[in-house]
Amino acid sequence: MPGILLTAPAVEPITLADAKAYLRVEHDDDDALIGSLTAAARLHVERLTRRAMITQVWRFVLDAWPRGGRIFVPLAPLRQLLAARSYDATGAAHALDVGAFLVDVSSAPGRIAFPPWAMSPPGRGTAGIELDVLPTADGHLVVMHDGSVARTTDGHGRVGTLDLAEIQALRAVHNGVTTDERVPALADVLAWLPADLACLVEIKSRGTAELLLAELRRARPAGRLGVCSFLASELRLIRERAPEVPLILNLPWYRFLQLERLTTRAAELGAAGIFLFPGCVTPELVAHAHQLNLEVHAGPANSTGAVRKLLDAGVDAIESDDPAVALEALKTAV
Repeated sequence: MPGILLTAPAVEPITLADAKAYLRVEHDDDDALIGSLTAAARLHVERLTRRAMITQVWRFVLDAWPRGGRIFVPLAPLRQLLAARSYDATGAAHALDVGAFLVDVSSAPGRIAFPPWAMSPPGRGTAGIELDVLPTADGHLVVMHDGSVARTTDGHGRVGTLDLAEIQALRAVHNGVTTDERVPALADVLAWLPADLACLVEIKSRGTAELLLAELRRARPAGRLGVCSFLASELRLIRERAPEVPLILNLPWYRFLQLERLTTRAAELGAAGIFLFPGCVTPELVAHAHQLNLEVHAGPANSTGAVRKLLDAGVDAIESDDPAVALEALKTAV
């Protein structure tokens, strides 16, 4: 369930004066640094505990109403539901009566209940996209799934052995047909990213986290951006350098006997959630993740049956290579 921070905390848990007194700093030269470190420490604690230390306003986005009539808010403590909106097929927002929702502020995570039969299915498309990125020989990140360019372009060679200019000179191949499309650089995609669109960037090779952090510092994307990977070491670096970025730990299908333990490991890492292949998803594993305040992402789900099975299991996000099929399943899921 993608979240967008609308109103950041007005103050920090400790004042600048208290922090300086604890550090025994009597001059004002490092006030900005101490203030930024205090904010970073709060973000780190909030990410690890899934609890907001200071009042803040968030917007959470769903592709469809949960079938069970309950929305679990991933950040505690929940205080109040300020507004609710549903989008039609044209993208127009329609305000919903917040009185139709029952807000449970005593549970952690907080829950928002609603009558699913009374809610019209949303008509807007997906809430986000996922991008696979790989580094080029000259230190840029391009949006590419395969380590080789041979399958999806008219070129040959490994991505890591080619410069950005060489890769962008290639033309994309789709279903055996060469097109005029080019391989995009991540920087170009982040510049385009709308403010209301969530984007999950997957790190596929070691050493990519440093390049991604530099790209995020330059681009400061308007949309809500998270990072996922099978590589815990890369996610750990992102957590240390940018604790405000949500992390998703991808769990390998071939370790299906260890998935519960790996889910616990994701919580210890400070991740916001886990990613599972559809065949690994069970209601019991989803419940275990939710007990640890972890979101469960699953995919790819490219058929109506696959999407509905994941919805029945209670996952929070579904990834699909065929959005039209997935959206049709979501519209009929309530």
